[in-house]
Amino acid sequence: NADKSEFKADKKEAKQDAKKANKKADKSAFKANKSEVKADKKEAKQEAKKADKKDKADKSDLKADKKAAKADKKEAKQEAKKADKKDNDGNDDNSADKDAK
Repeated sequence: NADKSEFKADKKEAKQDAKKANKKADKSAFKANKSEVKADKKEAKQEAKKADKKDKADKSDLKADKKAAKADKKEAKQEAKKADKKDNDGNDDNSADKDAK
């Protein structure tokens, strides 16, 4: 009988040890998972930053392109005005010639 109760006590102790070991293993797995999640989160943040930088750069390029297009448009308008003025001046000369005739 004494052997039986000792065996039961050993069995109980072994169960508790197993439980402790499992808890420890679970805790370690949880910690590892937590670290992995942190790493993934960090990586996601870095990717978001990269994407944001790229987006900002693309926006800057777009702004620069718009400014260049505006400048080209302005220049074209000025050229057209000059040509118009030259054309009008030329017409005035012609009409003065006609009046002289």
